[in-house]
Formats: sequence, C-alpha cells, structure tokens
Amino acid sequence: MTRRTQVVVLTVVGILVLLSACTRDGTTPPPPSPSPAKSFSDKFQDQRVIEESNPIEESADPNWWLNSGARLDIRDGVAQTIQGSLDPEDPWHRAYASNSGADRGRHPQNLFRLVLRQEYQNPEQQFYFRVDQINLSKDPERDAWSGVFSMSRYGDQGDTLYYTGFRVDGSAVIKKKVGGVYADSLAEVPVFDGAEYDRTKNPNLLPEDRWIGLRSAVTTNANRTVSITLWVDVDGNGLWQQVAQATDSSTSGMPPITGSGLVGIRTDFMDASLRDYSVRELPQSS
Repeated sequence: MTRRTQVVVLTVVGILVLLSACTRDGTTPPPPSPSPAKSFSDKFQDQRVIEESNPIEESADPNWWLNSGARLDIRDGVAQTIQGSLDPEDPWHRAYASNSGADRGRHPQNLFRLVLRQEYQNPEQQFYFRVDQINLSKDPERDAWSGVFSMSRYGDQGDTLYYTGFRVDGSAVIKKKVGGVYADSLAEVPVFDGAEYDRTKNPNLLPEDRWIGLRSAVTTNANRTVSITLWVDVDGNGLWQQVAQATDSSTSGMPPITGSGLVGIRTDFMDASLRDYSVRELPQSS
C-alpha cells in the first residue's frame, strides 16, 4: 500500500468514527453522566445488636464499628445505647470495671463511639438523636462539654478528627482534635436556652425525650482551609436551621485536617437513641 493510499484509508476511518459518535439528527451525544456521589444511609430497621470490638476489622457488622460503649441495640427504626445500669454479671460490666468514665462498668454507654466503616473526604452527615437519660457520673470528664456529636475525618483511632454537635450546656460547638490534643473551639454558639448550666444542680440543657436532628458538613477549600457547618432540626419535623459555621486555617497552632477519614456519632454520659442516619460525599469546594 502506497503512502497516498494509507492517508486516504485513515481519513475514511476517521470520518466513520466521527459519524458513529453522532446521533441520527447529526448532533454529538452528551458525555456520559458522572458516577453518583458516594453515600450511605441506615434507617435501623433490621433487628440486630452491634457489640464493641477492636480493632475495626473485628466488627461483626458489615457497616458499623462500635469503638466504645459496649453495645448498640437496633430494632424498629431506632438504635439505642445501653439503657440504664448494666447487670453486674454482664461481660461488659466486667470489661469496664476499672473505667471511671463508665462508672466502673455500670454505664459503658457514657463513652459511646459509633463509627461507619467507610472513609469520606467531604462528608455531609445527618441523623436524629433523643436524650433518654443523663448519667450523673462522678467522673471529671462529665461536664459542660459533654453532649451529642457527629465525627468527621476520624483517624488515628479517634485521636484526630473534627466533631460538631450539641453540648449539655446548650451550646452548638465545632471542634477538632489532632494527635490526641484538643484545639480551641472553632465555633461555640448558644442554642438551647434554660437556667445556667451547673454540673450538679442543672447538668443538662438539651431537651430530653424528644427527637432532634443534627446535620454537619465538612469540606476542603481550594486554598486548603476547611469549612465546617452545623444545622439543627429542633423539633424533629424536617425544618433545618444553620446554627454554627467555621473555617479552619490553623487552630491552636494545629493545621486543618484535610485528609479523608471515617465518620460517625459520639454521645457522652447519657442513654441515647438514634434514627435515620445518612452520609454523602460533597463535591470539592472551588
């Protein structure tokens, strides 16, 4: 085949390829739709019990890892921490017998940490919680900063993360921990009114026996800062209100957490119920 013939053949092939890429009306078809963003939801409908396990690979649940808190009971659309005091013969009572935060085994739920077994870079999480009872532990870690929180960019076995949520002193808070050290609050805003918090006389300003929605979003910006936003659905009726927002460039000398990480839920020194959890990957901020 001569060079001239090769050129002609290649030209014809190119025309056929272009023609095959066009629709019958002569227009070029649109590019394929992008893959749907990663997401997960759990309505807690399947009856099951998740037992605490360590490390994460030993979790018997395909989706969740209960890092702390002993046990989560799931049924009829609600996930509940341990309710009330554990029987002294319960194995988890013995496992926590030396832990003052768990009241020497009576209340492992005081240290509840539920982690989803999926990493997200820019997660938006949402769930509803109900404070069933405050456990008035003598442990010094029970104080105004205890509460209900979402956890994002969770790494290093929980030593590095952002957490956002509601403290028992009634405040919405956005905080981070890096290498096991807590930074100063990125945002702290009063949300739930009431008499002034007092560890003994008025130990909880969060409404009890009422469903409250918590939604949080964490995204990395083009300049490598991190934006964190918190919303609340006060009455559990789908009406969301933004209550706190922060941009982390460097807090307490700690750089922002920009890598992907696990996500999940934390509650402190309480019996709590959860429902309607969801998380989705947000697009990168421009």
